[in-house]
Amino acid sequence: MKIINLTVVIAMFLFAFNVQAKEKIVIKKEGGGPKGYRNVKEVHSGGTHKLSCSEPGTEQCSWIEGFTIVTSTQLVAIDQFIEDKIGDKDYSGTGNLAGTNLWFCWVYDTTTGTTSYSITEDAPDCNFE
Repeated sequence: MKIINLTVVIAMFLFAFNVQAKEKIVIKKEGGGPKGYRNVKEVHSGGTHKLSCSEPGTEQCSWIEGFTIVTSTQLVAIDQFIEDKIGDKDYSGTGNLAGTNLWFCWVYDTTTGTTSYSITEDAPDCNFE
């Protein structure tokens, strides 16, 4: 009986941990040129997905591998929204993609020209690490 109870407790713990684990997408763009970027690096570690793009070049700052929380169309919409905000000199903020549980947070550094933003579910997370 104790083994069954222990098994149930472990199963409940694993389920609770799995429900808590949310995916996070972090994008950092710095120093690109009119045709794109020289360095594009994509890293996936657990539920965190990072895309870093830097230096002028010809590569697009885009994902190769996908993830479950956001579609490519939604990524483009969020990216365009943030670019438009930066163009309007709104250098930081948070937002929610209408009709979804996706939240995003962005910061643009005017001294370096670096844009950093994250996309998460249910609540904004402005930690870009």
